[in-house]
Amino acid sequence: MGNCRPVEGPSGAKRRDMSIRDALNDGPGFWCGLAFSERELGAIRDDIARHLHARVAALFPDSIEHFFAHPLDRYHEVADLIDHKLLCARHNRILDAASVDNVMSMSVLQTLRQEFGPLEVADVENVGHGNMVWRIVRPFKAEDIGPLHADAWFWELGHGNSPANMDRIKVWIAIHCEPGVNGLRVVSGSHLRDWSYHGEVRDDLVKPRLDNDTEVPASVRLEVRPGGAVIFHDRLVHGGAGGGSLTRVSLEFTLQIEKGARV
Repeated sequence: MGNCRPVEGPSGAKRRDMSIRDALNDGPGFWCGLAFSERELGAIRDDIARHLHARVAALFPDSIEHFFAHPLDRYHEVADLIDHKLLCARHNRILDAASVDNVMSMSVLQTLRQEFGPLEVADVENVGHGNMVWRIVRPFKAEDIGPLHADAWFWELGHGNSPANMDRIKVWIAIHCEPGVNGLRVVSGSHLRDWSYHGEVRDDLVKPRLDNDTEVPASVRLEVRPGGAVIFHDRLVHGGAGGGSLTRVSLEFTLQIEKGARV
């Protein structure tokens, strides 16, 4: 399985004869065979920490020294010193253009170019460059994890403008995690059917929620190791998995690829 595998139940996330494109279209809707090197992961961690520290310094200057003294995976130990909800508003979690370019030059993205051709990171928030968004999930804080959803639903609710000549795929990267304890949950094969959902206001934004989540098959928690990447169809139903004793940190973004008969 490479860098991640299902913790609970079968998923068919990777077969020897299945390409990434096949997995996203005809398979389970996700692929777990790619990982960033230790050097690449270290560079991404440094960029996220630098960006988080810059936001803390701008918003809560009296607390910045405490954050300098705590690594990302111990963020929860100092989170009560600031307004966590304000710091982690989506617009405060978008990496700068130089950091995006850095990630796009790395090995996982090179492999995806070989599979899909030219790649463009979607600028969902219209900031002038592709949006790579870091996410923090504190231990024992259920409010840090949203409900099961498909990212396509955000676009359908009016978040961002997707070019008509482009398809979309999602990338989720484990930056800090506890394998087998937290990470990402997926509903295998859920991209192959339509789901009934509605928009509701959460955190001052209209976000999707399933009309009846009891109709959704049980999700599978993937055992993702730090540096592991999950590539998935943007209609795949998925959500975060909390737990553990440390802060979980991930990086996620949408890739736009040239439109074809299939993703």
